[in-house]
Amino acid sequence: MSFDVYGTLIDWEPAMLASVRELITAHLPASHPYNTDPPTAALMRLDALARELEAPTQQPTLPYNEVLARALTLLGVETGVGVPDVVAADFGRTPSTWPPFADTVPALQKLRRHYGALIAVSNVDNANIAVTVAERLAPARFDAVYTAEDIGSYKPSHRNFEYLFAHAKKDLGVDWEKGDLLHVARR
Repeated sequence: MSFDVYGTLIDWEPAMLASVRELITAHLPASHPYNTDPPTAALMRLDALARELEAPTQQPTLPYNEVLARALTLLGVETGVGVPDVVAADFGRTPSTWPPFADTVPALQKLRRHYGALIAVSNVDNANIAVTVAERLAPARFDAVYTAEDIGSYKPSHRNFEYLFAHAKKDLGVDWEKGDLLHVARR
C-alpha cells in the first residue's frame, strides 16, 4: 500500500490554519477580510499561492518547505504585511509538527501485518517528511518514502505516480501492473 501523507495520514488543516490565523490576526486589523471572513479564507489563499508555485510552468522542483515559505511571503505582500524571512522559513518547517489523525498510527500498524510493504508518497520536502515519519508516525514503519523533492514534481503530476510505480517495483518488488499496489489518498 502506498499513502499520500499530509491530509491522508497527517491532520494538516487545523495546524496550518492555526499558524496562518496567528500571523493574520497579529498583523492585520480586525476589520480585514481575513479576520472577518470564514477562518479558512486566508488558508485557502495561501494554498492557492502554494499550488501556483508547484505548477509545472512555475517551480515544480522547489522543495515544499520553500513553497510554503514563499507562499506565506506572497500572502504577506498581498495583504501589506511584511513577513520576515525567518518567519517564512519557520513556517516552511511546520509540516514536521503537524499531528497524525488519531487512528493513523494504529491503522498503519494493523496494515503492516497484512500488506507486504507500506510506502509514503508525499508532496513535501525530505526534511519535513523525515521528521514526520520518525516522530509523528512512529512506531509505524514505512518501507520506502518518495517525495516531490526526490521526484522533481508535485502530485497530481503523472511523473509522481510513474516514479512510485518504478521505484516500488525496483526497490521493493511491488508491481502495480500485477495489482500489487493500492494507493490511498484523500482529496
